[in-house]
Amino acid sequence: MTGIPRQNLEAEQSTLGAMLLDKHAAAVAAVELTEASFYRQVHGRIFSVIVDLHRLGVLVDLITLANELQRRGALDEVGGQGYLMTLVNSVPGSSNIDRYCIIVREASEVRELVTLAHWLNEQGGNEGALGPNELRAQIMQTLDAQRTKAQSGMIPMADIVADVFARMEAVEAGEVFPRFPTGFAMVDDHLDGGLSPGHLVVIAGWPKMGKTTLALNIAARQAHDVKVAISSLEMAPHDLSAILIAQTAGVNARTVRKSMSTKTHISDEERQAIQDAQSSWYDRLWWIGGQRTRDVDSLIDEALRLHMRQRVDLWVIDHAQKLTSRRHHDLRESLEYCARALSDVARTSGMCIILLSQCRKQSQGANADRPPTPHDMKEASALMEEPSVAMILHRALNEDGTTKRISLDLALNRFGPSDSCEIGYDPKLQRFLDIDREHSDEGR
Repeated sequence: MTGIPRQNLEAEQSTLGAMLLDKHAAAVAAVELTEASFYRQVHGRIFSVIVDLHRLGVLVDLITLANELQRRGALDEVGGQGYLMTLVNSVPGSSNIDRYCIIVREASEVRELVTLAHWLNEQGGNEGALGPNELRAQIMQTLDAQRTKAQSGMIPMADIVADVFARMEAVEAGEVFPRFPTGFAMVDDHLDGGLSPGHLVVIAGWPKMGKTTLALNIAARQAHDVKVAISSLEMAPHDLSAILIAQTAGVNARTVRKSMSTKTHISDEERQAIQDAQSSWYDRLWWIGGQRTRDVDSLIDEALRLHMRQRVDLWVIDHAQKLTSRRHHDLRESLEYCARALSDVARTSGMCIILLSQCRKQSQGANADRPPTPHDMKEASALMEEPSVAMILHRALNEDGTTKRISLDLALNRFGPSDSCEIGYDPKLQRFLDIDREHSDEGR
């Protein structure tokens, strides 16, 4: 690439200056732009800090911005307080924030398209390059991403109707739109094929019911090209990986976990199955983390940075009650904020987010074995108000502690009916099973 890429530094400075002068301008820019929209990296860094402070409810001005940049060790990097003052002085007012954002965004989109054009040119001269269908898909993905970023606020009904019919025609022609099947026939049928991109899904239950295992089962059932991120605040990445490898290999999960810390007898057949399972995971794009911080805003920033680079499809978070918010110290208020923030992220990013949640601990007594209901999630009403789908997992136990019955309730479904089904569980593989589907397969 030769020459200076398309950019407008004056518009970038005016955008940042307006954000410092007016909290409304900061809110508008936070919706319209991202850190990557700015040509100068220091401008993107300043923008990101202003948005973080705005999200925390801090009134952003020269002093609070400089203090936060200093705390992060970035004040000198962006030019010091003198440059921040220059940003404020460079803009006559904040009333033109919409126009500033359009100029910055359009310049960013042109840079993306120029980069794509150069990449396509390189592919054209490379014998081992992608085929025409793959190249066409890459072009459409870039254009769709730009259109999504450009569409904020109200959309004309005519455009929506046209898009609906275009999707219907595309499906008739054989095109497949993303859905994430759970593997349970009743749930997938009521959700029109599975979980949808761009929505928040809650999996709830009493403690120690297997919610993490269920979420891993759902994620692992997806096609190999589905990109998955997991933020676990309870289990270390290696422990989660051991469960996934064991499920794939068809061996006891405890065997895999034990072999990571102590010398364990493993048969040749099991060892080969584990090696084959490990090889299959090398081809899948999964990322596991989350124990570094419990702050929901930090986790969101981490996930969005990954999403910008990799276009994550599915994000699993374990679990809601361990998330914290720097804005709220009360548990109920913190959970409300977390649920709303994650719902917003799902809607704006297009990721399907699965949030695990513990219901309030049941009291001891005659009803101690009862399944949870949506009422048991009322410690944070947003856990039922914000998601599009909520499932409740429950194990009924015998007196000796063995499992009597496992139920999966589709307690909230904004796309269709609610319902409940009985499911099975393989303790060796740590895998939940669709009993109806298993029986159907046996009868064939």
